[in-house]
Amino acid sequence: MKSLWAWIYDFVISDNLEQGGLLFDTTSKQGKELISVIQFSVRLEVYCTLLLLACVFTGLWWALPWLAFIITMCEVGRGFILNKAKSGYPYPEHTDMIGLAIAVVFFGGIALLWFIGALLA
Repeated sequence: MKSLWAWIYDFVISDNLEQGGLLFDTTSKQGKELISVIQFSVRLEVYCTLLLLACVFTGLWWALPWLAFIITMCEVGRGFILNKAKSGYPYPEHTDMIGLAIAVVFFGGIALLWFIGALLA
């Protein structure tokens, strides 16, 4: 199982880290924390994708919006962190969190409307 996760991390994370020209040290404490957050995001996204496929095949339509919301927020968060890391500091500052909060409200609203529509259908 470790080799599968290593392959997924190499496919998703390493390419972005090597291409991007990060301006912080990935071997520092903060760099290692950033990499572990990104790895958690990838794992959560894989598990939610597998659950999403299971829900599609079993007909649990009410669970799809929330799983899609989690997957979307993993993608948005990981992209946000990697873009922020390319500017020299890997962690978001308080003013940077406004964009992430807007994304949560926007995609959360879409997921809520989708959930209500799935329950009524």
